[in-house]
Amino acid sequence: MTPNEGWLNNMTYYITPTDFNIEIIENNIRFVKLVYPVKTNTKWDGNVYVASQTPELSWYHNWVYSYTNINEEYHTGYIHFPSTVTVNEANEYAGDSTNNLYSTRTFSRERYAKNVGLISREIVNWEYQENIKFRKGFILVYRAKSYN
Repeated sequence: MTPNEGWLNNMTYYITPTDFNIEIIENNIRFVKLVYPVKTNTKWDGNVYVASQTPELSWYHNWVYSYTNINEEYHTGYIHFPSTVTVNEANEYAGDSTNNLYSTRTFSRERYAKNVGLISREIVNWEYQENIKFRKGFILVYRAKSYN
């Protein structure tokens, strides 16, 4: 893409605050990202609206979201935030890729800053297959560089 070319839509994003939670629709998939009150070890099904019959979204199932690191400082590597909360969404590992056996890894964590919103996101989803000897999947890391 050159500077003279027009913008292309990459994703859609819609936020709905309710009396009990904050729901986010990301590319037509609804998640419950935050719930009230924000307390340590509060747990919820953040993917309750993700269709279980959709095979390409099956890696989202059985995630249990929880809060940690409430009101802690966090630095994204670019900018410092004095009060944040971490939402742990998934942390699953099965198998043993070190011995060339079948294995999978699913990890997801987001951090939100007070009066700012989402400031970092880490998502890992891969599968190691012994017959082809490589991991298939992705690792994404997002970090806020600035905000208005």
